[in-house]
Amino acid sequence: FPGSLGSKRITTSGVVTSYPAASFASIPFGITTGPDGALWFTEELDKIGRITTSGAITEYSLPTAGSHPWYITKGSDGALWFTEYSGNKIGRITTSGVITEYPIPSNGNPVRITSGPDGALWFTEGNPTGIGRITTSGVITEYPIDPFGTPEGITTGPDGALWVTDSFRSAIGRVAFASAVGITTTSLPSGPVGTSYSATLAAQGGTTPFTWSLSVGALPGGLTLNPSTGAISGTSNTAGTFSFTAKVTDSSIPPQTATQAYTIAIGQATISTTLVASPNPATFGQTVILTVNV
Repeated sequence: FPGSLGSKRITTSGVVTSYPAASFASIPFGITTGPDGALWFTEELDKIGRITTSGAITEYSLPTAGSHPWYITKGSDGALWFTEYSGNKIGRITTSGVITEYPIPSNGNPVRITSGPDGALWFTEGNPTGIGRITTSGVITEYPIDPFGTPEGITTGPDGALWVTDSFRSAIGRVAFASAVGITTTSLPSGPVGTSYSATLAAQGGTTPFTWSLSVGALPGGLTLNPSTGAISGTSNTAGTFSFTAKVTDSSIPPQTATQAYTIAIGQATISTTLVASPNPATFGQTVILTVNV
């Protein structure tokens, strides 16, 4: 665990070992286990530290002075991610010491950070109060919460949700994730040209309402896709085989999508004819009128 002038190690039997910081008064703060088997920690004086289990310490200076890194966690990409409270940034450091900083759009003052169940990093913000999400490629999304709340700690629970402490309201918050959205319609019926056509695409999971679109290809001429209901309807005017890919987008934040490839065959209309003779039966030499009924 961090100390004012270094780090300490305590065994399960209570034996404490102190390791002085590489630089004086570095003020170690947050700490986590790294993917390389070492421990990684923040230093409020703008450094990230690494300590092996034998006590060897390496320090890496941040590009931004006065950033005050606070908490740190391991990301799904094998790097370490940390909050820069005063610098208003989320930082990333590889196990080889390469640092990248990502500015937060608002003056969020990030506090704690955790690896989320969706593979992104989630962090709490103190001003304005909110919860932030950053992907491993650096895309940040912020979600404001009650302005009178004060989100502090954040972690992923065993139920796959995020759990957040609110120190001002003395409350615990839970952030649930929608199940994955998927298209359940696997194929579409064929139809004859010049006749009315109707079929409906269906999806499950995610968060409704859904929005439907075509991501590849086009429908047969005369048919349209309703973006709200997924209904394909109209009167086909061209025979042929038409391939396309439908896409559904749900209302989750961020939105989830799913796609499915389809083929619709539109054939020529079938014509049935009936030949009727009058009179019937007729005698030899009698005039007979033949009528064709279509």
